Amino acid sequence: MWLLHGLADPTLPFNQSQPVYDATTAAGNEARFTLVPGARHSRDDIIEADEATTWATNPGGHQTETVGPGPSWDEIEQFIAAALF
Repeated sequence: MWLLHGLADPTLPFNQSQPVYDATTAAGNEARFTLVPGARHSRDDIIEADEATTWATNPGGHQTETVGPGPSWDEIEQFIAAALF
């Protein structure tokens, strides 16, 4: 699962994604959680944003944190493809 959330989302508070990420990783599943400053409830605000922080946890429970641009469509497609095959 990859959760993508804008910190300025007026529709759904960003902290609502944290429990989903925590439960997914606690169950031993791979997950990513990306927060984008200034992004609202729009994929256009998140995809290839200038700034984002992504936490990734592998099935073994090892978590990494990456700060940089928001994910590209190619990165999302690769994540989905890896999860399906």
